[in-house]
Amino acid sequence: MKLRDCTTAFGHTFSVPTNIQRIDHKHTHGWQLRFGRWQFFADHSNDGSGSEKALHLATEELRKRMMKLPAPTGLRVASNQNKSSDLPVGVSGPIERSRPRRNFIQYYFQVTFPVVGEKPVNRSVYIATENTMTQERYDSALSKAVAIREAGVRRFKLGTTKAMRAGALG
Repeated sequence: MKLRDCTTAFGHTFSVPTNIQRIDHKHTHGWQLRFGRWQFFADHSNDGSGSEKALHLATEELRKRMMKLPAPTGLRVASNQNKSSDLPVGVSGPIERSRPRRNFIQYYFQVTFPVVGEKPVNRSVYIATENTMTQERYDSALSKAVAIREAGVRRFKLGTTKAMRAGALG
């Protein structure tokens, strides 16, 4: 679990997990857990003396949630409004390629998906040549590209959750 130093309004400094924020306002003092449903853990004191106990409760709740909820990935689930095509997220194309010493153009979809701890992966899905292009081939290749993206994202989410839970235990 990643920790950072946080100093309260009363001058107490704590090592705090990433998903817990300090709230110090006029009549509100405590820790806010921001993982899954947000929850507030009050100090129950006006001098900050209960902040250590409240942080301990918030940290324990965070550990529980990390063990049962999937890790937040930050992956985009909807297409960007500026995207020029109506293809799903992570799929672009069709891309034209003409190979050396060949007299025809081939079309591909480009599929991108993240990998835990590595660079994102790019895969090409062949559609057809300019002479064999049909709506059926286009739809079939698009289905294959979407399936590749979904499988890659599923592996990424599982890997991210596994890494998060290993960090929560350590």
